Amino acid sequence: MTGSTPFEQFFAFRRFQPAAELTPDGESVLFVSNISGQFNLWSTRVDGGWPDQLTTFTENTVRAVTVRRDGTILFIADRDGDEFHQLYRIPAGGGWPEQLTDLPQVQHSIGPGAWSPDGASFAFAANSRRPEDSEVFVWRDGDVEPRFAANAAEGGGYILEIENPAPIFREAQPGDFVSVSTYAANRPAALPFATRLQFKFAQLRAGEKLTTGLIQLAPGADFRQARYRILNMEGGSSWKILE
Repeated sequence: MTGSTPFEQFFAFRRFQPAAELTPDGESVLFVSNISGQFNLWSTRVDGGWPDQLTTFTENTVRAVTVRRDGTILFIADRDGDEFHQLYRIPAGGGWPEQLTDLPQVQHSIGPGAWSPDGASFAFAANSRRPEDSEVFVWRDGDVEPRFAANAAEGGGYILEIENPAPIFREAQPGDFVSVSTYAANRPAALPFATRLQFKFAQLRAGEKLTTGLIQLAPGADFRQARYRILNMEGGSSWKILE
């Protein structure tokens, strides 16, 4: 029959997530749809045409997206609908998504205004510090990990803690830290009686070597018992062996 509508047209169902964002130049729209069979991120020109697929997930679902003024795309996705959304980034020039977080029991969320006005950082919410609380973090370009927003607002930085059952000695030489505090049994204690040192740094950047001075233990102590952790980092407060 001439002029009839193809039967397949009535079964070409497409679903969309409530996530859409205009690119900074106003020429394209980012959106999430299951055109490929899974909810992936797509981009289409505002004047029409077939969209470009930006992610090729088969088990992950894109849930929200925001874009920086240079075109860098930030989005979250969860696996098999588990709602533990992780952060991903696509470079301004395009390319495969880079997964920024891999914390299977943590929920991350972003909003349309996540990027700072200068584009140097973005904000997001996560329940990494306490599972029952969703708190705000700030991730700056070049930083290894995000900062808890309360610390970032206060000028913040990071605290490196080194702990050992036996007393810790440290040579009095300058380092990259802003200040150092010494404790024993969770109370302030002077060297050489301290068993825990807290070094406060203004910032921690990728590839940067942090100088804390020479760390020594009491005579006869086993250095393999020493451990460390970095506070004010998302998921970074767990103790690790000092190697």
